[in-house]
Amino acid sequence: MQGSRDHVINQLLDGRYRIIATLAAGGFGKTFLAQDTKRPGQPQCVVKMLHGSHDPKTMEVARRLFYKEAETLEKLRHPQIPQLLAFFEQNQEFYLVEEFIPGHTLAQELVPGRVFDENWVLTFLTDVLQILQFIHNRGVIHRDLKPSNLIRRQGDGNLVLIDFGAVKHLPIAGAAPAEASQTVGIGTQGYMPTEQSSGKPRFSSDLYALGMMAIQALTGVHPRDLPEDVDTGEILWQDRAQVSPTLAQILTKMVRYHFSQRYQRAEEILQDLQPLLAQLPQIAPPLPPVDLALRMAEPTYREGESPPATQPLEIEPTLTAQPVVEPTVAASQTHTPPLIEPTVATDPDATIPAANRRVLPATDATQPVPTAVAPARPNLWPWLWGAGAALVVLAVGGWFGWQQWGRHSATAALTEAQTLMTQASQQTTQAKTLEQLQAAKAQWEKALAILQQIEKPGAAAAEVRQLQQQCEQEIRRLEARILACKDVLWGECP
Repeated sequence: MQGSRDHVINQLLDGRYRIIATLAAGGFGKTFLAQDTKRPGQPQCVVKMLHGSHDPKTMEVARRLFYKEAETLEKLRHPQIPQLLAFFEQNQEFYLVEEFIPGHTLAQELVPGRVFDENWVLTFLTDVLQILQFIHNRGVIHRDLKPSNLIRRQGDGNLVLIDFGAVKHLPIAGAAPAEASQTVGIGTQGYMPTEQSSGKPRFSSDLYALGMMAIQALTGVHPRDLPEDVDTGEILWQDRAQVSPTLAQILTKMVRYHFSQRYQRAEEILQDLQPLLAQLPQIAPPLPPVDLALRMAEPTYREGESPPATQPLEIEPTLTAQPVVEPTVAASQTHTPPLIEPTVATDPDATIPAANRRVLPATDATQPVPTAVAPARPNLWPWLWGAGAALVVLAVGGWFGWQQWGRHSATAALTEAQTLMTQASQQTTQAKTLEQLQAAKAQWEKALAILQQIEKPGAAAAEVRQLQQQCEQEIRRLEARILACKDVLWGECP
């Protein structure tokens, strides 16, 4: 394999794993989709490859994290965590084989501008908190909890936590971690609290990242774009979301600046969420039932016909709008009128057979003979006035349109730029590799070029300037992410 890292497609690793596609590529490793040729049906799996580095210190850190991931996955047997299938070395390179989870990442749901309601957030929190409770009780901190590391599994729709390459172990008894001096700051901007960036993660660091994702879902704003209090460092977000006071208080505590003021365990959050979860509908409410008896009791005969004598209205007293009147006269003396009165023909021809109606002479005494009236001569003046007015309107409109042509062209350019910016924003959110980051940057640059070519924005000048600033800001951020991608240990860039 050495010397052919870019040509691994169709290669057979460890005599059984055939590489069929590249999922992601980072500075130190690659992630592939493979087939296990020694299992029935050759099911798909995920293969992570760690290749060498010229920096011995960096390579040692990467190797340590790689072994940690294998050890962690071996002991974390949970239905929402990928199962470890194999771990081996080949040609001085390290390989880890995991269960393949079909589905899509949460990053494809939490796109900028998309806002979720409180019920969605409560379900999301409960789902992930149960996973964090499981790994924390085994002394494991994930350290890179973010939307792209949560897969919405096909079939059941549950979230699966992936990418344990940045995990850190803590003694379950709560003693000081033995590897604190060797810990490196690993995480993703916006989801990583301050203590984690300095290489001292805690269980509350994962809870911080989860809280930031919940806030992102409620506001539609990426965590790195949320403002902070300059004095306290606290995230300012509640004015951007429609949320109940109880959930707002819980999320605020999850993302407090200092770890000592946050929740320390997932169980604490689940306990505080219970009142809200009790109000959450477990099953979608059924549609209102249809009263089939009421519908069948409605008359189905045509207008003008008498209702069938054997078809009474079977309407319950509580369903009808008309009061029920008890009969006070003997049945033999009562007369029940029909439900729909028969139509009375008022046309004199109604009494004449249909075959003879069209052959009656015009001078028949039963028919009034219409008096012949000479047609009136049409008045053309209103038409002439209307045509003249239309010509004036067309002339004025054409002149006005010619004057406003520049403004309409500016509007079209602005619309095109906004469309490109929307596409660029989606590409930026979903970008995982260096190539995807570069493609997203090119899209932002294209939108910026269109905005800069608008010469006469008119009333939209302020909006054009604002969009230009947004493009320039996103381009700078992508340039920083592209630069940081060189230091990524695994496939996904920050």
